[in-house]
Amino acid sequence: MLSRRRFTGLSLINGALLGLLAFILVLGGVILYRSMNEQKEVARSFESWLENAKGYQEALRVQAQTRKPILLYFYATWCPHCKDFAANVLAKPEMQAFVKNYPHVRVAPDNGQAEQKLMSEFGAEGYPTFYVVLPSQKPVMVDTFTLETNPPRPKTAAEFIQSIQAVLK
Repeated sequence: MLSRRRFTGLSLINGALLGLLAFILVLGGVILYRSMNEQKEVARSFESWLENAKGYQEALRVQAQTRKPILLYFYATWCPHCKDFAANVLAKPEMQAFVKNYPHVRVAPDNGQAEQKLMSEFGAEGYPTFYVVLPSQKPVMVDTFTLETNPPRPKTAAEFIQSIQAVLK
């Protein structure tokens, strides 16, 4: 005689839990894959940037020759706002094309005393902080958030470019 296997409520729950677990694992994989791709794009977008205090000294030499303003970005690798700003503003093609017209430097004060001193000299107090250093050596801070909304929200790449252009006029 053939035995019939009966499904109980417990086996249905186990099946549902296994299905849910599989869904969570697939979703986690998709999120991880997207995050890794985004990190690669952000890293690629910084290939043209000068780095840290030595990079800032190089930008000053370029500025002395060209009289172009320096774009100076203070960030921290652990800062979630910096990661968002890098991914959603600085890595955008329009922003990458814009910064190529100027000496541009990113400084991570966690990288050493020279970087900490530079941040202190500019009076930057948090991350991300962005300056336009005019040929007169006058630094002008450019907000990375729009203060026109409540609560403030991060600027888009186009809005950020407009903010820099307003300083350059």
